Amino acid sequence: MSIIPALVMFAVTPSPPITVHVQVTELTDKELKTKITKINPFTVNLTPLGSGVQKFAAAVVAAFTKHMVDQVPKKVSGAFVGKEMSLELGGALGYHLEVAGVKIDASPANLTLTNRESMLLISGDLVVS
Repeated sequence: MSIIPALVMFAVTPSPPITVHVQVTELTDKELKTKITKINPFTVNLTPLGSGVQKFAAAVVAAFTKHMVDQVPKKVSGAFVGKEMSLELGGALGYHLEVAGVKIDASPANLTLTNRESMLLISGDLVVS
């Protein structure tokens, strides 16, 4: 079996870089729920690669597929905007320690999410038992 080198090669780059806006919808002591709310507009650029013949062939393919490539941003947004995801935190939030044989547990309760100076602020109560 022989390996035939690719005749058509491209560097595929989004312009500008893809920016995804995510909203945190819920936070528990074990899980963070998010929703993709927006993907900023972008285009996909195909840059032919290879030798002279390969670049020429790639340029021809790019010209014929331009309409399909131009649809990629819309398809990506349609597929992902509105999707919800749950991220497990890998264990319950909190801290557990033992002092002189006494177990002390500190864990969050009544967590709320807000925006403070363009950053996510998580606030709530600390339950010590």
